Amino acid sequence: MGIYRQGFQTFVNNQLPIGAPGDFASVNPRANPIGGPGQFVAPAEGTVVGVFGWCDPNTGIGSNYYKPNAFLAFLANVEQALITQFLGIASQQIVEGDIVKGFNQGDFYAIFASGASVGQKVYADPVTGALTAAAAGGSVNGSATLTTVTSSVMTVTTADVTGTGPAVNQAVTGGTLPEGTYIASSAGTGSGTTLWNLANVNGSAIPNQTAFTASFIGVQETNFSVASAVDAGFSVSASIAPAATGYAGVMTLTGNATGTIAVGDWVSGTGIPNNVQILALLSGTAGTTGATYAISWPGTVAAETITGVQGQIGVITSWGQAGGVGAAA
Repeated sequence: MGIYRQGFQTFVNNQLPIGAPGDFASVNPRANPIGGPGQFVAPAEGTVVGVFGWCDPNTGIGSNYYKPNAFLAFLANVEQALITQFLGIASQQIVEGDIVKGFNQGDFYAIFASGASVGQKVYADPVTGALTAAAAGGSVNGSATLTTVTSSVMTVTTADVTGTGPAVNQAVTGGTLPEGTYIASSAGTGSGTTLWNLANVNGSAIPNQTAFTASFIGVQETNFSVASAVDAGFSVSASIAPAATGYAGVMTLTGNATGTIAVGDWVSGTGIPNNVQILALLSGTAGTTGATYAISWPGTVAAETITGVQGQIGVITSWGQAGGVGAAA
């Protein structure tokens, strides 16, 4: 989808996306977390719209990373993002001190990079605010006593863990750890312990800690559900040749596809340039050997593994699906 690519425009969408992440998807009622005067604003590192964030009424900060005792809200794109890069084409970034508009009710467009099915609950990544979809009741939380941190390496005693144990990309709170601290990678294991490299979203130093209780926060369930399906993409063995008439090129499947091939998917593979889209199913049964698809590129590629994704945009709603997508319950 061209709106998210950087640089001067070099192509035109053959299939338009249904919306842009962060935009309102209906005129259903909307609600915001309540903060004090002038709240909420972006921290020093900025805040990205079109994903989730944590709005802290104590500090007035709205961040993309987990904050204890803060409101979890979807960060709408209400034209407060700014293009700060010279000649930049687009931005989803709110700069420090500018208004962050979070919503805990409403219908919005959002990206699901791993796909989503209607009715699934929406989850927020505790470090980036990115969306995933899964069955209800899947929030990931855990803690451990007698945890230590030395030179940004956290040591967790396995026997002290309650709930879900630590894992890469979980937020970590406790002791004097600064907000935005997370597990960057595994540092191995010890005798009855696991070791983890810590980092901070805004680059803050990780102070040493002795015998403190650490909390591990993974994906967090929101009060939003998926209101329109998002295809996770496909992988297939196929060849490409110029079309005789009507279209630029034809992709012929030489094997059965894994995943779903859909009109509008962007395809990629060895020798295939950027911004090639599937335009139509020409013949055969979708996704099976022998099926042919019209594509927007007239090149030639021998049979190889070709992958594809759609724009990955779907609708999320806090109102359920009674009466149709995004309809108020």
